[in-house]
Amino acid sequence: MVDESKVELNLDNLLWRTRGQRWDYTFVLHPLAPFVDSWYEVHSKVFVGVTPSVVPASRGGTLFDGDDEHCFIATAFQDPVHRDSAGRPIAHYMIYFLATDQLIGSTFTLPTDWGLQVLLAVRAIYDKNFEALPSQTPEASGEEIEDSFASARGTADPIKLDGNSSSVLIESRIIVEKKKSTSISTTSTRWLRLFPATALLLFILALLWLLSH
Repeated sequence: MVDESKVELNLDNLLWRTRGQRWDYTFVLHPLAPFVDSWYEVHSKVFVGVTPSVVPASRGGTLFDGDDEHCFIATAFQDPVHRDSAGRPIAHYMIYFLATDQLIGSTFTLPTDWGLQVLLAVRAIYDKNFEALPSQTPEASGEEIEDSFASARGTADPIKLDGNSSSVLIESRIIVEKKKSTSISTTSTRWLRLFPATALLLFILALLWLLSH
């Protein structure tokens, strides 16, 4: 168990998905590590069955990327201020990758509202992008906003957490499968195996034909 009074969060390790007034849900911040091909796949597995509300929902687990195990804590909650263009609550989904190794079954203690504290720490950049969208249409995607909070890494200090704390159980293990490489078909493989023997046989037959003539 980690002493919550010493917990500091670095934006380099944060995956954050949210939406704006008109732009749809997208990843406004990617972690520098680990690197995976599909963050949406990770997001979907971590937050399966979670419905964000004013009370933060917490998850803990590890992510196996095919080579290494990465421990994480996750939270989902509703924005206390902003609503989308239709007046609906806006949700924030955050996955933070810990610098410490935590085993399945262990706990990590930190403030219950750590996600909200992160939001408040970089509120200026969120507010700046909240209404931003070139097309200004409710149906627009969030592609223009993808990873737009990355600039906060260079200006924001590590976020020191405080407040009422609770223990998050490290319980789930997320596995990200590597892309399967394109393999040669079975038929092609058989032909490749037979090719040397076939070539040798043809060479012998050609040599015998030449000798007989």
